[in-house]
Amino acid sequence: GYNDIINWMTDNKILSIAAAAATFAVYLGLHFWVRKRTTATIMKRIPLQIGPGDPDLRLAFKRTTRFDRSIFQRSPAGWGKRAIKRLEAIILSANQQIEHLNDRYADPAGKNQEMASLGVTPDETA
Repeated sequence: GYNDIINWMTDNKILSIAAAAATFAVYLGLHFWVRKRTTATIMKRIPLQIGPGDPDLRLAFKRTTRFDRSIFQRSPAGWGKRAIKRLEAIILSANQQIEHLNDRYADPAGKNQEMASLGVTPDETA
C-alpha cells in the first residue's frame, strides 16, 4: 500500500525526482494548452479594429494573455510608467490647446472688457 510507495521513493530518489518532474511537465503542458485554447475561443468574440482611431482590443487581449503573464498581475500589459507619462503629456497638451482656444475666441476672464475700458481694441494686441 502506501508504505510500499514511500519505501520505493526513498530507495529510488533519482527515479522519484524524474517522475515528479515528468508529472509537473505534463501538468504545465496541459495548463498552457487549455489556456491557449481558451484564449483562442475568447479572441473570436472580440470585435476587429475598424478604423485607425479605434483601439485594437484583440492585440491588447493577446498581449495580456501571453504565456509569461500571470492572471494575478495588478496592471494589464503595456500599462507601465512610460504609458502613464505619455498619457499625462497628451492630457497636458490638450489642456494647453483648450486654454489657447479659450483665450483666442472666448473671454471668460473679462480681459476684453478691461482693455476696452483702457481704450485698446482686442485686434490691436494680437
